[in-house]
Amino acid sequence: MSPENAIAGVTKAIEVAASIPLTGASTSGTVTATAAGSSLSGALKGNGTVWTGTVGVPLALSRQAALSTSQVTVTAQSDVGLLGTGKCPEGTTQSEGLQCLITCNPPPQTSFKWNADPPNIVFGATPDKVTQGAPTPIALVCAVRNAISASIDHGWEKWVWSARRWSFHRMTPRPIR
Repeated sequence: MSPENAIAGVTKAIEVAASIPLTGASTSGTVTATAAGSSLSGALKGNGTVWTGTVGVPLALSRQAALSTSQVTVTAQSDVGLLGTGKCPEGTTQSEGLQCLITCNPPPQTSFKWNADPPNIVFGATPDKVTQGAPTPIALVCAVRNAISASIDHGWEKWVWSARRWSFHRMTPRPIR
């Protein structure tokens, strides 16, 4: 399965490769996954015994999946054909189209835990243009997401993000040598 370490808000697909020894006249399969309580699925395509499939994960759902556990299940079936007696071999299920389907039972499953969305700090300044020589106040804006703490050190002052708010610390200026 890839990625091995899904990151909330970053991972947008779960890719699965499975070794399934089903070779028959007609093979098909599905890979399903849960993310943040929602069920997602994608086609599983086989070539001999190697099967691969991808489940797309919408970005909004990926963000909600932080620290949750997802379940991934692979289901596959193959038509092994009727016996000379016109009946299906033992251990297969006859479909409406007179196919004798063999499946992996129980279907292979795995689970993984989503990592938290990485910290994100965005900076901005207003206004975006100033006139040279004109006394123009400039506001620096900073937004912090998914962080417990952060700090911005200008050398003469320090801003610290903690407990979901910024605090300002004026520092004693040092002469440049």
